[in-house]
Amino acid sequence: MKKKLLIGLMASMLMAGAANATTNVGGIDFDDNAFVDSLVSSTGSWTYGGGASSLEDSLVGSDANDFAYCFGRECSVTLKFDDNVAYNGNSYDLAVFELGTAEEFSVQIGGVTNSYLASSTGYSAGGYDLLVALINLDDFGLAAGDTLSELTLFPAPTGADPADFTVVGAINSRANTAVPEPATMLLFGVGLAGLAAVTDRPYGAI
Repeated sequence: MKKKLLIGLMASMLMAGAANATTNVGGIDFDDNAFVDSLVSSTGSWTYGGGASSLEDSLVGSDANDFAYCFGRECSVTLKFDDNVAYNGNSYDLAVFELGTAEEFSVQIGGVTNSYLASSTGYSAGGYDLLVALINLDDFGLAAGDTLSELTLFPAPTGADPADFTVVGAINSRANTAVPEPATMLLFGVGLAGLAAVTDRPYGAI
């Protein structure tokens, strides 16, 4: 009985630690893995900066100092969540950040395109104002609980000055699989085995 209680406590602590890991961008708390992970495709001639080594590097992850922009209506970038998915929960579900001044941009999800204008977060990044557009997946016809892993951004849908995109994060985020990472399971298994061995010893044994 004592062994079961200890094992249960250890499992609860591991899961709680993972669930509470957060990253704050522009005053919004995100799960650590809630940001887009990969660049699927792009059109147009993009410029990136802020220390980014590539277009993908400028848009994935949580570093708001990196940014990318592209002039012209033909510009687009398709991004993907790999280790998580965004889902349609309560209120806002996605946050698209940009730097500088607010420029209109468009987001396409599942064939539906909507335009947004970011607002100031009151924070700065890379020496510029950090702005954010908060997006409700209801706008794209997703039902409550529906998920998405890909979205396409258009920085200059009207041909005017383009949005300087930086971080894209899922406010409502969850893992895209119920199977834990192998490394996590191995570490957890070793811990449980050690705990079981200790609790199986007679009292007073060394």
